[in-house]
Amino acid sequence: IAVKDGLPSNIIKSVLQDREGNYWFGTWNGLCKFTGNRFVNFTHEDGLSNNNILSVGVDPSGRAWFGTLTGGLNYTDGNSIKTLGLESGLKSSTIWSIYFSKKGEYWFGTTNGPALLNMETMKFSHPYPVFDNMIIYTIMEDTRGRLMFGTDKGIYVRDNLNKFSIIGPRQGLADDKVRVLFEDKSGRIWIGTMKNIYYIDG
Repeated sequence: IAVKDGLPSNIIKSVLQDREGNYWFGTWNGLCKFTGNRFVNFTHEDGLSNNNILSVGVDPSGRAWFGTLTGGLNYTDGNSIKTLGLESGLKSSTIWSIYFSKKGEYWFGTTNGPALLNMETMKFSHPYPVFDNMIIYTIMEDTRGRLMFGTDKGIYVRDNLNKFSIIGPRQGLADDKVRVLFEDKSGRIWIGTMKNIYYIDG
């Protein structure tokens, strides 16, 4: 699937399938929704704050969220596209990752640590100073309830007691520039880095 088929760009930074079976592609020239038989493209002209889409997420209510390169966070309210930026408490307008936890937390990985969104006030907080000036490329919660943040300095793991540990070179992660985290059906956690693929065994 490429530009010749209807994509707005061949540079794809994120892919997501929603509950209705639609595919969302975050591209370097806007957002693309593929319904199975047609492409619907969204750009700055449709309300996006920035056409460079780094991350895509759909929350439990079915609302779609889009993280941009320089325009903060966009989301749909069903009728239009809304924007949350620095004025909402973000420390950075670059949104690398989006994750909705089992506890109902709305996490967004930025260039300046993870941001937590309060859905009542629509304001962000930054509860973990340890991440200041660190890029959060990926966020994942495993079946044990641990929240994992992928960074250029390994994986920071928040346990159920809100304490952190680090998975890095000392734990066997020779390349600690983490870009992707994924847990498969067997509970094995896969780690995509700049140079290799690893998995956590035990």
